Amino acid sequence: MIKGPLEYNNYIATLFGAQYKDKKAKMVTFQVTDACNLCCSYCYQFHKGTHAMSFETAKKFIDYIFDCKHKPNSPFYIEDTIGLIIDFIGGEPFLQIDLIE
Repeated sequence: MIKGPLEYNNYIATLFGAQYKDKKAKMVTFQVTDACNLCCSYCYQFHKGTHAMSFETAKKFIDYIFDCKHKPNSPFYIEDTIGLIIDFIGGEPFLQIDLIE
């Protein structure tokens, strides 16, 4: 399992060699909810709630990423990027599985 952009960058460099040496993987984290139905003893989130990211907000950000891929000064410029890692956190992100899908 690849964990994070640095390991992904190294993996791609191993597979494809020098043509990707100056490109980096980008990582985006969506906090889709602060709700949780679990009671984990190690949980760091003390103020659980019922808020959830709306489909419109998620769509706007995904559209922003795709709109920026051809803009040289953007963080998602396609010439500088070899991959995009999308991570979902919460509370318990699987409570919003429809949004994630």
